[in-house]
Amino acid sequence: MLILMLGCGHPNQAPEEASTAGGAKNISQELTRYESALQQVKSNASASLVLCHELEGETLRQDCILAVAPELAKEDLSAAEAACDPLKTRAECYFRIAESLGESSICEKAGPFELDCRMHVFSFSFNRWLSKDADVPSILAEAPKHIEEAGLLATDFRPWTALWRWRLGAATPIDRTLCQTIPESWNRETCFESGLVLFGDRLNHFRDKGQNLCEGPLPPALTHTEDDGLKQLLSERRGQDLCDPTARKAPPSNRIPGSSQ
Repeated sequence: MLILMLGCGHPNQAPEEASTAGGAKNISQELTRYESALQQVKSNASASLVLCHELEGETLRQDCILAVAPELAKEDLSAAEAACDPLKTRAECYFRIAESLGESSICEKAGPFELDCRMHVFSFSFNRWLSKDADVPSILAEAPKHIEEAGLLATDFRPWTALWRWRLGAATPIDRTLCQTIPESWNRETCFESGLVLFGDRLNHFRDKGQNLCEGPLPPALTHTEDDGLKQLLSERRGQDLCDPTARKAPPSNRIPGSSQ
């Protein structure tokens, strides 16, 4: 009788209950190991990777490695790449490593995300070479080199869209008159459109933060120089969602769209 009781776990516990309890314990241990890996990743990414590999659940193990690899790459790029290679999310893993190191050449391994990867790396470089008050001539002289270093084309509107958005977003108030001095018509229009989209994204941000944008003065990040296009957009949005409390979505992070911070 004693043997039977030991084989069933707790003497008053059915076999199914014992199995469930054991599973819950294993899950708890897995989550503890996962959290430990992430907590120490910035101080000891190699040790975090060891903890990731000890996880039994494939999904949790792969998520853990995906989170650890970008930090590990700062210590040991070859080890990070070896960790990425077996993953089902290999392309995303390389994307994250490229972002972490600011190295666009790694984007070649990001598969279907290569273009987005190069755009992210390029965008993250602005603080290093572009001043917040840079004028158009200096931007036009400096930017093509950095665009091409990121593996992008200087004739592609996409890197310029990111660049003008950042430059316009770095100033308060938003001033699209900067765009008027751009000589190429396609790039000038890219700048104007970037400012318009930036303004719309900021309206969304403050709407979702619960800010009253229906009337009265705007928050500093939404102030702008005299600009018919931005005024028209504000008027249209006030007739649509900005005066409708039910239009708010989940509160966003504190980072203001287009901010250089």
